[in-house]
Amino acid sequence: MNVSENNRRIARNTLLLYGRKAVTMLIALYSSRVLLQYLGIDDFGLYGLIGSIIAVFTSLKSTFAASVQRFLNVNKEESIARKNEIFCMGMIIHVLIAVVFILLAEIGGAILLPNLNLNTEKLIVAGCILRFTILSAAVSIITVPFDALAMANEKFDALAVISIIDSVLRLCVIFILSFSPIQRVVFYAILLLCVTIVHILMIGGYCYKTFKTTVKFHFVMDRVLFKRMTSFAGWNFFCN
Repeated sequence: MNVSENNRRIARNTLLLYGRKAVTMLIALYSSRVLLQYLGIDDFGLYGLIGSIIAVFTSLKSTFAASVQRFLNVNKEESIARKNEIFCMGMIIHVLIAVVFILLAEIGGAILLPNLNLNTEKLIVAGCILRFTILSAAVSIITVPFDALAMANEKFDALAVISIIDSVLRLCVIFILSFSPIQRVVFYAILLLCVTIVHILMIGGYCYKTFKTTVKFHFVMDRVLFKRMTSFAGWNFFCN
């Protein structure tokens, strides 16, 4: 690849990343105002308190993805089998992280929820929101190896399209709230879980179609690779 082609590739990827960020940010700014109208002040505040779990882990996805992406980039010239091994190990690590996160979040919720000074009805609602947001965060963690694989191969066009679709779906969810058969804030948490599942199906489907041999999952027992990846991910997470 010559210098001019490399510069065009860098410029194209930069524009895609900035364009994706601009579109998703505009949708998010508009969504928050509409969501406040549909949920009301109390439920909006309650979801903001409990649902901040998913917001934190969504913002940390790039941190987790950078860890897997680093190993995929370093071994880019290696065999397909080696890249497949790294991807499978990344998937195993993030499934373990998701399981540990669910356990810790459930324990933390059991301790903290009773101290929120909520009445019995709101406490039940808060518990429902917590569990659905925990599941959403867990699914989001499991998508990390797919995101890392796409980034390592510079498939920013696909990532941009999937991110924009994800943002549009989240906006559509807000408008669906007017047809909610249950309390709106709980229905909102359920629908966001559905959007997160759609997201992993989109990025997973794309990776299986584009990198079929790399994402073919099998159980990997490589203690050295496991230690190196978890160590890098742990320090990267700690720094962020």
